[in-house]
Formats: sequence, structure tokens, C-alpha cells
Amino acid sequence: MEAVSRAMGIEVRSRGGTRIGARMARPEKSKDRRSAPMVHCLFPIGNEPAYRKELNMAIQNIGRTGSSRKTISVPAGKRKCPSCGTSTYRTWCRECNKHTDLIPMKRRFGEVNKESMNLSEEVDAALSTLGVPMPKEVKVLDSLISKNEVPENIEKGILRAIYDLGVNKDGTLRYDMTDIPLTHFRPSEIELSVERARELGYTRDMNGLPLTDGNQMCELKVQDVIPNIGCGDYMVRVSRFIDDLLEKFYGLERYYDVNDRKELIGHLSIGLAPPYLRRNTLPHNRLYGSKRRICPSVLPRIQKEELRRGRGQPDPAP
Repeated sequence: MEAVSRAMGIEVRSRGGTRIGARMARPEKSKDRRSAPMVHCLFPIGNEPAYRKELNMAIQNIGRTGSSRKTISVPAGKRKCPSCGTSTYRTWCRECNKHTDLIPMKRRFGEVNKESMNLSEEVDAALSTLGVPMPKEVKVLDSLISKNEVPENIEKGILRAIYDLGVNKDGTLRYDMTDIPLTHFRPSEIELSVERARELGYTRDMNGLPLTDGNQMCELKVQDVIPNIGCGDYMVRVSRFIDDLLEKFYGLERYYDVNDRKELIGHLSIGLAPPYLRRNTLPHNRLYGSKRRICPSVLPRIQKEELRRGRGQPDPAP
């Protein structure tokens, strides 16, 4: 700047004498992943605008034009029951409760097979099987994009709507959280009682002393993960959905049978799942490696001497 000032004969100053740089990382995320728009069931009902991709609206609008039509044509694969020979779109026969076989069909590019269906009778049969009232809204699809066009059972969509669960295009329920590496925790900070911690294998703290107080610092086992409170509540709804599906649709025993997130502590998910925090999920560093995710080697290491005095301070990065 001095050379420029001398050449011009006037004083030229810097536009900014002092600059302060800042970087914003990704905001914390903790929320169930839902498709847009919301979908409860991967079940096609056609692209009629009046249906609005919703079962109740579709039932109300079938035959509203004045005709006596009670059935609709849905884009779905053709299947046949090997026992009674009934032609259907379902993966199971409602008459004899047998698994149906897919009928291969040669179709031109873009051609869609359509099956006739009485939607009102199908929904009534599903409600009768589950023994539940019809939810206010059950969002579905207009068509399927899978190769064999196999729709989900309506019963699944009804139960998802009851527990406010949105399904992804692959039929999964997902909950997204930002990972934060963690190696130590205090049971009192994550809603974990000392008794339950000892049952999960945390019998001693990081100093080798018997675990008797919730404020003692424990080393997180590599197979354990600490999800947040929101995820815990979400997993309770998922577990109740699974239990109802097992009991009311498949005729099996309930598996989880929980009503509170604390009752899910110790169940297998990614690993053993101890307790809950306010935001995000806190797995062990090695869990990142097992998930093939980045966990920088320059993460702070915490010394035991500092942990004894309090929360601890990070060492300089190696």
C-alpha cells in the first residue's frame, strides 16, 4: 500500500484494516424423515384429482358423479392364489390366507397393469382385521414405481396413521440425527438409573471404582449409542406400531410392549441403546468407523486427571 500511495501521490488505505473470519457448520438436526408429501402407506389409488391421494377422500368420491360404480382400477401387479386360484393384487389371499404368486406379464414400455378393486370393502376388511376405527387421514400414492408393482397392505398404512408415522419410498421408517463423538458420560445426565446402568454392564466408573452414584463418570462402551429424547419418543411410537402389526395382522406375540422411552433402554438398534439427550445422538468414536463415516483423528482427547476435576479440557490436537 505504501508503494501505491507513493506512485499516486495520495494516501491509499486498505478497504478493511482488520478482518474477522467465521464459519457456520451444519445446523444440528434431529427429526424423523418423512417423504414430501406425507405418505402413510405405499398403496396406489390412481391419479384422480378428487382423491387427493387419501383413502377417506377416495372412498367419498367413488361414484359421486351419479353412476353406480363402486370399484376403481388401481395400478398394481397381477397375482394369483395357488390354493383357490383367486386373482388379486395383494401378496396374500384374503379368502384362504395363503401367499400369492406373481403372474409375469409382458408389457410395453410405459404400460401399466391395472387391477379392479372395491376400495371401501378393502378398507372395511382392514379395519375389521385390526379392530381399530378409521383414522382421520391415511395418505397413500397415486402409483407405484417398483418393478413388480407390489402394494403394501392397507393395514400397515392405517396403523402408521394412528401413530403418526410417515413411510419412505422403500417402506422404511427413519429418524435422522447429527452424530457427535462421545467416549464418557454420567448416568444422571442421560436419564439412566444406576441400577439400569449396572444391568447394562456399567458396574464401574472410569477410575475403576464401583458405580454407586449417577454423577460418576463412565466410559461409553463401543457398542452403545446415546440417542436424544425426541428419537426415544419416536422409537416408542415405532415399537407400538410394530407390536400392533405383529399382534393384530400377523397373529404373533407383541415384542417390545413399551409405553415409555426408558423402557427401550438396552434394546438392540445399531448397538445397545442406553439413554437420551436433548439433541442429536452420541455414539462412540469407533461406531463412526463401523458405519464408514468420518471421525477426524484430531478429535480432542480427555485426560483422566482433568475428568476428576470436572468436565475436562481438551488436549492440543496431535
